[in-house]
Amino acid sequence: MEEFIDYFNTKELNKREKFELCELIIASFNDALVKNAITKTLISKFNLFLDKTKQDTHYSVIFDYWRCLKDSDHESFPVSKILQKRLNITKNN
Repeated sequence: MEEFIDYFNTKELNKREKFELCELIIASFNDALVKNAITKTLISKFNLFLDKTKQDTHYSVIFDYWRCLKDSDHESFPVSKILQKRLNITKNN
């Protein structure tokens, strides 16, 4: 996942490519959380990635999707709770 973030930050990508890579980054971070494969470096990079992208409305649909997973799904989708807290947004469900 770190490689995806580095690629996102350093390569010339069009909006569609960045959108798809953003989705892949969040899904990969979720997988790492589920597998307990998280490091401090990974958390730091992910948080910086969120700080960089959260202001861009182009990615809001991705953030909304992952944030709005039901509370009962936090075991399978722990990134949902992290995005809710990190983006300072609560669910409307």
